[in-house]
Amino acid sequence: MKVADIARKLPVTITLSTLGGESSFSVVNQGGIVRIINSAGSHHKLDDAHVQAVYLRYRSLPATQRLMASEYVDPKWTARPNRNFSPYVARIISYIL
Repeated sequence: MKVADIARKLPVTITLSTLGGESSFSVVNQGGIVRIINSAGSHHKLDDAHVQAVYLRYRSLPATQRLMASEYVDPKWTARPNRNFSPYVARIISYIL
């Protein structure tokens, strides 16, 4: 999965709940560039390597664990590409699938 795959399936702006459901974040899709803005206001531009790594992790997990934020951070996934934003990417993937 690539950023372009996500961009094709998202509106220009959307707000999603986090995997834990206690907060929300925004996803901005501008001309195929997809950015995450978390509740603290931090921004992250998605790249293909990050999306693909999270997608492969998502697909490798049992369905009952795919929406658990703890599966996308230490200590369960030490090879994660981005400690802070990988759970957001997993949530976006769950939304578009």
